[in-house]
Amino acid sequence: MQNSQYPFMPVVKARSVIWPGSQKTMGELLDNGCLTIKDLQKGIASEKDNVRIASEVLLADQSQKIRDYINKGGIPRTLDEAYEVRWPFDKRTGMPNATLREVLRCRKVCSRDLGYAINKSNAPDQLYYACVIILKSLVDKEEKKYADGRGPLCVTADYSSYMTREGEKYLQKRGLILGASLACCFFLVLGYIIWFANHYTISGFIYELINMNWLSWVILIILALIILFSINKIIDLTLFKKIDDIDAAIDANRKGKIGEDRVVEALRELLDGSCHIFRNLHIDKDKKWDVDIALVSPWGVYALEVKNLTGEYEIADTIVTKKFGKKIVKLKDRDNPVIEARRHAACLKSFLDADFSRNNDKAFVEPIVIWANPDIKAWDSKSAIKCWRIERLSEELDSIRTKQKLSPQGQKDIIKRLLKCYKN
Repeated sequence: MQNSQYPFMPVVKARSVIWPGSQKTMGELLDNGCLTIKDLQKGIASEKDNVRIASEVLLADQSQKIRDYINKGGIPRTLDEAYEVRWPFDKRTGMPNATLREVLRCRKVCSRDLGYAINKSNAPDQLYYACVIILKSLVDKEEKKYADGRGPLCVTADYSSYMTREGEKYLQKRGLILGASLACCFFLVLGYIIWFANHYTISGFIYELINMNWLSWVILIILALIILFSINKIIDLTLFKKIDDIDAAIDANRKGKIGEDRVVEALRELLDGSCHIFRNLHIDKDKKWDVDIALVSPWGVYALEVKNLTGEYEIADTIVTKKFGKKIVKLKDRDNPVIEARRHAACLKSFLDADFSRNNDKAFVEPIVIWANPDIKAWDSKSAIKCWRIERLSEELDSIRTKQKLSPQGQKDIIKRLLKCYKN
């Protein structure tokens, strides 16, 4: 609600307000490109009434000017203008007529997609320059991390992950089932041809068919239809069902990897070299499971369970239910992301206990579920652990950037121990 001192602040007056921490007016900073939409959004939270109200006025004014310029086909010149360009490949995002700001915020589009748009020969100039500006801003962020002395986020990955191996197993099973089925069909046909050759001649067989009466023909056709129907049902319930199950598992693995890639790219953008993440971390000798992402930071150690799911879910403590129309189904423990995250965190904590105690650090690994699909409907406020949405990852990370919970030496020891998991 606006203060009575500034009931209806015009744009001219808003431009004359001094920006906090600067000796220049907001109008001057805007004209020089030193004040962005993001800065104005932060200004709305200012404790100073004149700055807060001026930020609201100028944010609405600047946003409208940028939209008008872009909608008229203008070539973007600034990052704010680039974000307002429409992303035309809506089939890949499911967000028709969305701006680059919207699809990037939801992580439906990543830097790889921006590169694809740049290399596409028939991409409009407006989109081309928007993608170039945004990619340059991402590069500038990485260079700033180097300038600050921290460098980019450290990422260690095992590309022979549990998920990858499971996907390969499913593909092998699918190939074996199809191959075995085709081999059986071939040998059945071959056997029938050999049997037929030993009992009939072609001319004799045709003579037998011609001399059959109409009742025999009806019985023969009915029997043939029954046999074909039975074979079709048997194949549907066995072979095709098995193949469908395997295809569903392959698709789930593919979506899971896409979700993890989205989260890792977001973490690369939001974190710096003071942190280290480990993808597909195996701490069990048999490698029958892995931690999707282990984050080692000055604020503690976190086991991130990434889920790229669709549908409606509700979490109460550790119980996760999914809605199928009017039916509500409780997920089994092996499919429950909360139980899975807590189990992985407990195993990781036990694995690192020696490093925690040696450096007098609190022995604790926090489990967190990350919803990698922004379209998911998840009611998780009553969850036993934290559940983060990928489109709010920046705010969620800010919430854990508090006081240092892990000593520098403890962080080094933990990173050193986890790196050894990738050498086997």
